[in-house]
Amino acid sequence: SRLRTFVGKAVSPTGSFTAAMKFQAQLVIATAAFFTVVRARLSRRLLDDALDDLAKCTRVASKFLTAPVSREVAVGRAFTYCATDPQVKESNYVCPHFKEGVERALEHQDYDKQYDAAEFCEATEQYMLDIRGASRVLNTGNGPLLDFQISDKCQDAVA
Repeated sequence: SRLRTFVGKAVSPTGSFTAAMKFQAQLVIATAAFFTVVRARLSRRLLDDALDDLAKCTRVASKFLTAPVSREVAVGRAFTYCATDPQVKESNYVCPHFKEGVERALEHQDYDKQYDAAEFCEATEQYMLDIRGASRVLNTGNGPLLDFQISDKCQDAVA
């Protein structure tokens, strides 16, 4: 039988094929392991960001939700806080949209549920994360959620 040299060693033709297949399998496994680690780190970072957002929301919401309240009261207090917060620029424009987002988020909860700051933020932050993908709809615009730029093609429909 003929022998070939494969990485400095004499092997048979079928042996070199087997070695090449083993190398490819190891490469595939190493690549999969790499992407698993990357995905886990990215997921951890996203989880950390979500927990940070939840904590920030709860700190703010505790200023206007000091005890459990109904959905309507929670929405009203959130809107009033937005409208009177000096850090909110153009509150006449921003706060009605904020109110609408809060209303939509709480629509997915039990109607009779009472909200304290933590429960309010769990519901609203989760809803905002869920709709985050809406910014990726074709021809609506581009950019991250907090700096989204509406496309000219979408401007008339959104305005």
